[in-house]
Amino acid sequence: MTVDQQLQSARVHLITRFPFLAAPLLRLRLVPDPRISTAATDGRVIRFNPDFIAGLDLQLAAFVLAHEAFHVVAAHHLRRGNRSREIWNIAADFVVNDLLLGAGLPLCQGALYDPRFSGWATERIYQSLGEPSAISEIPSGEGFGGSVEDLASETGDPLNASELAQEQAELTTALRQALQALELTKGCGHLREAIARTVEALSPSFDAYAALLEYADLCLGRDDYSWIRPNRRFLHGGLYLPSLSTTCELDQIVVAVDTSGSISERELRFMAGVCEDILTAFPRATLSILHCDTEVRSDRQVHLEDLPLTLDAQGGGGTRFRPVFQWVEERGFEPRLLIYLTDLFCGDHPSEPAYPVLWLSTVKHSPSPPFGKRINLDL
Repeated sequence: MTVDQQLQSARVHLITRFPFLAAPLLRLRLVPDPRISTAATDGRVIRFNPDFIAGLDLQLAAFVLAHEAFHVVAAHHLRRGNRSREIWNIAADFVVNDLLLGAGLPLCQGALYDPRFSGWATERIYQSLGEPSAISEIPSGEGFGGSVEDLASETGDPLNASELAQEQAELTTALRQALQALELTKGCGHLREAIARTVEALSPSFDAYAALLEYADLCLGRDDYSWIRPNRRFLHGGLYLPSLSTTCELDQIVVAVDTSGSISERELRFMAGVCEDILTAFPRATLSILHCDTEVRSDRQVHLEDLPLTLDAQGGGGTRFRPVFQWVEERGFEPRLLIYLTDLFCGDHPSEPAYPVLWLSTVKHSPSPPFGKRINLDL
């Protein structure tokens, strides 16, 4: 059997066993490349070393293809930004192999896996591996299964905005097909959620994030990080807020969620993603999350180690803004930023506080906020 036949057999084996992989896997061309040691993908092709593949049996060859396909499923080829290529690959491998294990594929010897990273976002793992205390623990070389490369233009240059949007749209289509296959086969819920979050993250409707980040930039006054295109709540990978070159400690950030009954589950998932993004960007921050309709129904303080987050709609009554600001005042908080997710339909307006307030409006044509900055979320 030739190497090409071996890979085709492995691909058929995977698609037969895991139909949801058909869409993302079939869009990847298989290209021999003796210059690499194992395999790599940039989202368009899977390059492989023919000698490496020739030494594998069907199961191991299938593992390599699945590993590379899952890098694409998690959009790792679009999300590295200015991060270290080596450490990004290691963090991405931990995420991919956790997903493979969840899908029922046994991990091969040499595959990077650590149960303490199970369910972590790629950015969070990257940050953990980048800590000085963890440098000595970073494994050397690439793990079994291959690596992920940044997707570039046909000329080899970084993608421009138009090219990135096109790649995101094509990947979103493939991932939606994967989700449909998972639903039909009642596939792993863990995978469905991870892929769904990737689809949401790639959606152009989240362009409002650029404005969110710009405002946060002004409020937090940081100049030691670089913005990357956000990728909301990729639990197993997603583009997050800023990538800090140093850790940063914030006194307090308050996130208020309008749970009056007009906020949908998708909007709550989006807000959970915003919270995760903030904690990923500022790992020492304390985040106070409030659920409020006519009064503050619940409050909790969360930190980076509490990820992943979920938000439940606790309330269902009318809408009042004043209780959130009273809650902050009564506790003597001086937040660096308050973010309020709401449809803005409320006549109960508090006085303008001394701290900056960002209103994330779920309805485009709704009343103006009483103060602060408004960003419309086209969800």
